[in-house]
Amino acid sequence: MNLFAQRLREFRNEVGLSQRKFGEYLGLKSTSYPNYEKGLAYPCIADLRKIAVRLDISLDYLLGRIDEKKSLSSRFDKEVVPFKERVRQLRLEKQMTQVDMV
Repeated sequence: MNLFAQRLREFRNEVGLSQRKFGEYLGLKSTSYPNYEKGLAYPCIADLRKIAVRLDISLDYLLGRIDEKKSLSSRFDKEVVPFKERVRQLRLEKQMTQVDMV
């Protein structure tokens, strides 16, 4: 079994759903999900993204590129919020208003 299939199965077991119910939860066709978990088929890019967003997990983890479970939301918090704050700090340092920034 490939790592992607294994990790899908682990997530499904964690929430205690059948393959059919978990596939529905992910918004996938009823015939697609069991084949993903068996390693017989792979999702298209759109479905991979849907799975990652729905499970709040990085594609790197899901696809086996990294072993650390990283959520998408924690990544968002670390990268985007500090950037927003940095722009605010720079604006204040330059004594600019928000209108000046437009």
